[in-house]
Amino acid sequence: MIIPILFLFIPKFSLDEIKRIFRYFSFVMGGFAIIFITIGLLHFIKTGSLVNLTQHELVSPLDLNRIYVSLFSVAAFFYMLFNEKKNLLNKFLIALLVVFLLLLSSKSILITTLVIVFFYFLLKWKSISVLKITLFFTLIVSILLVFLKFNPKFYTELFPRFSEIVTGQNYKKNYYFNGSELRLLYTRFLYEFENEEPILFSGFGLGATQEKINEKCIKYNVPEGYGTEFNFHSQYNQTLAEVGVFGFIILVYSLYIGFKFAIKNKSPFIIAVFMIFSILFFTESVFNRQRGVYFFLFMYFLLFNIDFSKKEIELNFNNR
Repeated sequence: MIIPILFLFIPKFSLDEIKRIFRYFSFVMGGFAIIFITIGLLHFIKTGSLVNLTQHELVSPLDLNRIYVSLFSVAAFFYMLFNEKKNLLNKFLIALLVVFLLLLSSKSILITTLVIVFFYFLLKWKSISVLKITLFFTLIVSILLVFLKFNPKFYTELFPRFSEIVTGQNYKKNYYFNGSELRLLYTRFLYEFENEEPILFSGFGLGATQEKINEKCIKYNVPEGYGTEFNFHSQYNQTLAEVGVFGFIILVYSLYIGFKFAIKNKSPFIIAVFMIFSILFFTESVFNRQRGVYFFLFMYFLLFNIDFSKKEIELNFNNR
């Protein structure tokens, strides 16, 4: 509550000031990427195992969550891609952030990033030589092929056993739910909650859903731990379950006015930020973690606090 109130009294930032803020932020994220990758490489040299170079283990030295580190990193990546001149240092930082994101392997963030980058080049194709576009997409495809070869779980976990998850009544003790299946199972729980209890308008209350999820897991004999360790892993579902349909409408409307603001000011960076949040909300309960709440609030109010009337620097595609 304090953060939005503070932004009521903070003067608007010029585009130059915003660029300085995000430039520092991007280089700090690059510094974290170097630290984590170096630690992972040292572990690989010592043990011969790549485990500390991927996913949660990559950021485990600071006990961080790869999804949120991916969220911070992709914001830095899009800022550098859209808003900074492509000198050697900036190109190195962009490449470093791409490698870091691939190692962290957040499916929703990587797929969304790929789609946004594709449309970026589609809109810019007239001003970029065919050779550069060909080389870029050849590089992207090569990286993806190598990445998928060494990380097959990335695409195999995208496809759930739909009928088994939606209709199953008694899961085995060692039954494994991949990421897509877990989210589908909890979406099924939400549907059942809505049919069993009058929560459409009120919800269960903030933080009151974990016990309800655990009850469902016990009912369907879901292996121990799922109901106590995992939330809905979807902010949309979490909001519907905890504060009802009106809270859900507020959430969606907040994203809508973000997109409207970005389109009005022709800012692909802001569009990309809200696109990432919108998709991530399908796969993560961002507001159930302090780092998610703080990052969303700071990004939201910081971007809305830009004074676009001062045109020192364009925060868009122009001549980048």
